Amino acid sequence: MENGLEATSKKFDGIEKIHLLEFIEEDKKLVVVGSSSKGEKLKIIIWDMYNNFRDFETTMEFDFLKKDLEKDNLDNLATLATRLARTSGNIFQIDNDGKVSSVLKEVKKKEEEEKRDIKETLNMAISPENELHKKYGKKSNRQPDISHIVHYEKNVNFEPIVTDKEPWVLRDYERNSYCLYHNKKGTEVETLQLIVGRSTVQIWHQIQDGNKNKD
Repeated sequence: MENGLEATSKKFDGIEKIHLLEFIEEDKKLVVVGSSSKGEKLKIIIWDMYNNFRDFETTMEFDFLKKDLEKDNLDNLATLATRLARTSGNIFQIDNDGKVSSVLKEVKKKEEEEKRDIKETLNMAISPENELHKKYGKKSNRQPDISHIVHYEKNVNFEPIVTDKEPWVLRDYERNSYCLYHNKKGTEVETLQLIVGRSTVQIWHQIQDGNKNKD
């Protein structure tokens, strides 16, 4: 019931008019075909209703649905219902020549292309030349803190702005800090630190100039 109530109030970015809805994958996902008021190309959203993050959705725009409609000079998409056919767990498109093709197959093809692009980007990011360096943070007595791992790029003189900002955690716990940005301009040093603790993820910003600090 929770998911049903959520579905009735769900809003999809970029869609003002919904033309078709279809449940797929044992009713775990909802396929939405819609368009904006401007009559732009159709947008297909696959909403994973049972995803832990709840708001996760895969959005893709396609020309292949609207190409046939444009041949009929129908900007209002009035013939969409006659061009799409729904079966259990699938949606088919029928073009002017009577050729039938699977819309979901095109969607999955697009998804695979995007996943491949993301994977290639990640591989480049974690390549040896881009690999982050690691070191231990320091305790208040300046001794190494093996529970605090500091990640930073080569040739960056990064010292964490904070080392422990979860005072409600009494015992020692693992923490990871990442240097998101570090730039020195004259006597001014600007730093952006991400610290992942036990129960929080925090971002700290510091501009240091001589004896003047701004956090």
